[in-house]
Amino acid sequence: MTRRSSSRNQPSTREIWSGWIAWPSGPIIREIDLGDETTLEVSFIYWVKGHTGNPNTDDVWKDDNSAWFHYIEQCGIATELQYTIMDPLFRDMRLTDTCIGWLRDTIEMRYEGLRNIQRASAERERALGHQGTSDQRPRLESEAFCRPVGDMQHTNTEPSGSASGGRHTLSGPSIIERFTVLYKAMDQARTDGLFDSKGALNRISVLRSIPPTDFSENKTMYCFTPDYNLARKHAAWVKRRGPYAVIVKIAVQDSVITAMDPPDIQCAFWPNSNWWELIWHCRTETISKETVDYGRAALIIKTIANGPNAYYHQRSPGELITEACVVRVRGPNKGGDRAAVQYVFSFDYEGRKLLEDQARNTIKIFSFDTCELEIWAKEIARFKYLRGLNAIVWRARKLLTLNLGPKYE
Repeated sequence: MTRRSSSRNQPSTREIWSGWIAWPSGPIIREIDLGDETTLEVSFIYWVKGHTGNPNTDDVWKDDNSAWFHYIEQCGIATELQYTIMDPLFRDMRLTDTCIGWLRDTIEMRYEGLRNIQRASAERERALGHQGTSDQRPRLESEAFCRPVGDMQHTNTEPSGSASGGRHTLSGPSIIERFTVLYKAMDQARTDGLFDSKGALNRISVLRSIPPTDFSENKTMYCFTPDYNLARKHAAWVKRRGPYAVIVKIAVQDSVITAMDPPDIQCAFWPNSNWWELIWHCRTETISKETVDYGRAALIIKTIANGPNAYYHQRSPGELITEACVVRVRGPNKGGDRAAVQYVFSFDYEGRKLLEDQARNTIKIFSFDTCELEIWAKEIARFKYLRGLNAIVWRARKLLTLNLGPKYE
């Protein structure tokens, strides 16, 4: 479980579970109860996530470690998860969303990982002819969410491979002539159903990003990046917080992209005015002509905005011109420090069909396991060390120039 009792009047793990099993009768029922079409159901994970606080009144998002730690502590979150989310190696990733946002996302990832284990176990039971009993589901939820997170982290094993036909190893960025290669890092459990039993593409919808996204205030969209290093960083953040992480890779024909014309394709890059106007309206969930026009596009290519929605509610569009407003690609990568780019496919028929057509014969899933996380962390540590060393050398040379003259510069 990701929670423990605390000094604030927040329920402990046992109290949350007691509230679930002692659900009162009424118009709202649990997902495990029998009901009819007029009955409202509450899922177990929705019940758990609801105890992390109210995002509209309680949330924390500014760059203040003490405020983050204080909120997480008062929510009764286990120490292991506190330090996982507050890992300084992922500070910039953490600040792209809010405290409640990351708490809920992490809880959901770990819960889905446990459900995947449960499904796999049930399938093995069926294969052996030992069908599980009907009380297995709530029993597993109870046991899983009353265990410490640390136990959940260390008792699982790495996934054995993807449904697309074995486990792939992503050793570096892919270069395919006349194609643009795109990546998406995500929790492995959320790819369930992406492929059918034969390894063919089945449900592309599992790759969706929930709203609000940079260019839609209320629509689900598919978001990918052409930057391999950014995908690795996102995968590292997923793996740091959850049991399994993967990188999904697809390749899109360049000729298909270049053949598209507005309004089917739209581009918006920072610091151009069309970028910050669109970002501001979408992040503040206000309607404008620009958001309507871009909402009709099947594909949007754009710079990735940084920070949670609350950041944009406190600013005007014209203030979104600093580098703090965009996600940067840093670290040991080709191209140096630069603004990150994203390819966004619409969830509407045109965008979904475009993505499906391009992904059908090119999609692959790559595991990002503990070993990959450690390699990535070492690369980042080495990069930061060398960057610090270069800064010291630069300052020393500057000091030498001031004291001894320009010939020593």
